[in-house]
Amino acid sequence: MVEGKGSFSSGSRHMQRRLYLGFGALLILTACVVAVGLFRMSAMDNDLQHIVERVEQKTVNLQTMLNAVQQRRYSLFMISLMDDPFDIEEEWEQYNQAASDYLSARERLLQSGLDVTEKTQLHQLTLANQPLQNRTLSILRQQGYEAAREFLLQKARPGQQQVLDHLYQFYQQVRLKSAQTAHQMQRTNDLVFWITFFLGATVLLLGGLIAWMVAGRTLLQASEVEYQQRRFKALFDGSMDAVLLWNNMRLSECNPAAIALFGLDSGREAGLHLDAILPEHQEDGSYSRAMIGEQFHRASEGESTRFEFDFKQWNNRVLPTEVRLNQLMLDGQAIHQMVVRDISERRSAEQRIDYLAYHDHLTGLPNKPLLLDRLTLTIRQAALVNSKVAVLNINLRGFHHINESLGHESGDKVLLEIATRLSDLCREEDTLARLGADEFIFVRMLGEHIEVATQLAQNISTELAKLVALDNQNMKLGANIGIALFPDDGLTTVELLKNAESAMQRLRESGAGGYQLFTESMNAYALRRMKLQAGIQQGIEQQQFEVVYQPQQNISDKNLIGMEALLRWNHPQYGTLHPDEFIPLVEDAGLIEHLGRWVLQKACTDTCLLEKQGFRHLRVAVNLSSLQFRDTGLVEFIRHTLRETGLPGSSLELEITESTALFSEDKVLDIMNELREDGVGFAIDDFGTGYSSLSYLYKLPLDTLKIDRGFVEGVVDNREHAALVASVITLAHKLNMLVVAEGVETTAQLNFLRSQACDIVQGYYLGRPMSLSDFEGYLKSFAA
Repeated sequence: MVEGKGSFSSGSRHMQRRLYLGFGALLILTACVVAVGLFRMSAMDNDLQHIVERVEQKTVNLQTMLNAVQQRRYSLFMISLMDDPFDIEEEWEQYNQAASDYLSARERLLQSGLDVTEKTQLHQLTLANQPLQNRTLSILRQQGYEAAREFLLQKARPGQQQVLDHLYQFYQQVRLKSAQTAHQMQRTNDLVFWITFFLGATVLLLGGLIAWMVAGRTLLQASEVEYQQRRFKALFDGSMDAVLLWNNMRLSECNPAAIALFGLDSGREAGLHLDAILPEHQEDGSYSRAMIGEQFHRASEGESTRFEFDFKQWNNRVLPTEVRLNQLMLDGQAIHQMVVRDISERRSAEQRIDYLAYHDHLTGLPNKPLLLDRLTLTIRQAALVNSKVAVLNINLRGFHHINESLGHESGDKVLLEIATRLSDLCREEDTLARLGADEFIFVRMLGEHIEVATQLAQNISTELAKLVALDNQNMKLGANIGIALFPDDGLTTVELLKNAESAMQRLRESGAGGYQLFTESMNAYALRRMKLQAGIQQGIEQQQFEVVYQPQQNISDKNLIGMEALLRWNHPQYGTLHPDEFIPLVEDAGLIEHLGRWVLQKACTDTCLLEKQGFRHLRVAVNLSSLQFRDTGLVEFIRHTLRETGLPGSSLELEITESTALFSEDKVLDIMNELREDGVGFAIDDFGTGYSSLSYLYKLPLDTLKIDRGFVEGVVDNREHAALVASVITLAHKLNMLVVAEGVETTAQLNFLRSQACDIVQGYYLGRPMSLSDFEGYLKSFAA
């Protein structure tokens, strides 16, 4: 901006110089023309003056000659009349004096510069006059006055008259010729004057026109320059960046942004030395002033430099900036232009980005990249001192239910609480990181004692088992902790993290909770899990999945009232797999909606086939994943399936888990109410394994409550389980719900449930899950 300003000022001055030079040249040319004309006119005036003087001199001399001739003629006439000799002699003296004057005038006339013609005429006058005068003088000397008088009267006087006439004629000719010459010279002088005037006027006119054009263009350019100057001045003053001009390291000019940025005194900033705003050293240890001096040197050599630099503000605060430095010419001086941009916000953002690149945005704990760096460093230090390192993979139990039921905001609050509890267990040299939604990694150097790792895992389990207060509810989570040790279970970060995760996954799928040390067999399990996840899509396409049915019996009249549709995966390598092993993988793969629709349609179709074969009033129960409730077309699909298969809605019961019941309660309620209009029933599955809140039992339109097999298994030997099951049955009946007990395997369990007025039982005691054809045979044998 300043460079533009300088260039425009220089251009304006250059145009002004050109305009002045043009006007100067025009004035000089006009002065030369006028001077030549005036010089010529002056010369002609001198010539004319000289001619006039000569004419005047000739006229005077001729006039003297005329007077002399007239005097002589008069003297002759007087002599002719006089008688007194004295008077005659006196008159003769007058005559002689006139003759002398005539001769003197004639001599002067000859000296006045007569031309050839004039000289000839004068000579003729002299020839005509001189003999007569000489004769008269001769008679006067020889014969006396009387004789001379007689001669004059008879001869001289007429001759004198003739001479007078000729002389007058000559006089008139000289005057006329002189007048003509003077007139000619005057005309010439007038012509020179007008030529000079018109030439000068033309030069002035053309010069004025050219000057007007040049002035107009110059004024236009000057106006443009002034506009550009105002524009660039506005940009200069209004720039958000600080612009400073330095002359020999001293401030010569700066804009308001620079004044505000560096806290300068706008009235006294001129002459400020650059060192006043330079810290002695940069934070990285480099010498600030030497570095700036090098940049100024590079700019002086014509290089435009750009660099980051930390300046010192008026309050001694270090200001991170981006600097652009170059040299420009202003008014013939080399000036350094420095444009300084405050990058405090950018630096903070970069630091924030750098922080987020290595830290979890929610908890502030290290993320995976930083974990890998720290774990690598810990492994190297452990190898040097022959120490072991424990890597703990911590997975929160039931956390996904909180996200699904109470929302991610509540889930974030839980994660912050868990992160705080884990951080309280950290030592300074430990590393705690968060890898996923509910996955944390704890790294500790153990020395030689493995027991430190198990004790740490136990402490973590105890800490995370404490209740978490959330939305006026006390949530109990717990944790699954997998442990891998260096160097026993791996020598690299990748191996240790993978093995710790394998141990955690094995523990999570067992449902036991607590902690688990890695064993080599877990690698085979992890490989199995990876192969299963990779083969889901292929299994669906190749129809490896199968729906099987487990019967349900009314405990009071022993009638078979229906069955539960269960999914099995007939894997070509691992055989028949249960849902607990592959359903989480199907959900992770995003295929649960597709597979769930297929199961629902297959169950409805098979139930219709059984009814057509005479097995009436069967009710089929189908499990729905919580993720299926996110399917906006779920209601329409179920209605379409019922219409297509011809199955009454009352013959279908949909089983949901407690987490599903709490997931977006309003949405679940809307879906359930719509389907109940078609007669579809709903059951709550695995009751007692989820949340402590029972509010959903009276909020949702439930028909059936299913007691988890884990509680049924201990009703005979465990008083607490027995009391809990009895309480659940009582609670369900008071809420007008039927009770289904899962996992019934013995007569003692059946008798206990009958004694507690349980409605329906399901388990191996009645029959295992079986294919459609086997179930059809079971129905026939049961009917018999």
